[in-house]
Amino acid sequence: MSKPSNQSTKMANVRCECGEWSGVQCPWVGDREETRVVEFMPIQYRDSHSEAGNNGVYPQNGAVRIRVTHACADAMVAGDSSWVIDGGE
Repeated sequence: MSKPSNQSTKMANVRCECGEWSGVQCPWVGDREETRVVEFMPIQYRDSHSEAGNNGVYPQNGAVRIRVTHACADAMVAGDSSWVIDGGE
């Protein structure tokens, strides 16, 4: 019988959630360490959020936080920088 390993076993159990922003499900699944959290304002809330002077903070302001790959986070920020905040977590 072998001894239990002291090293943690990485499991591919996190799915990229960028589809909540793009509307297209991302096929990526992998380790949590390969992701980070971003916050974005859904399109349906942007007008009212602007009319309110962009007041409020997550989650009361309607923003959504999702865990995405580093590449997807970079694409989200580059493509929608007024409405996406990179949490870096």
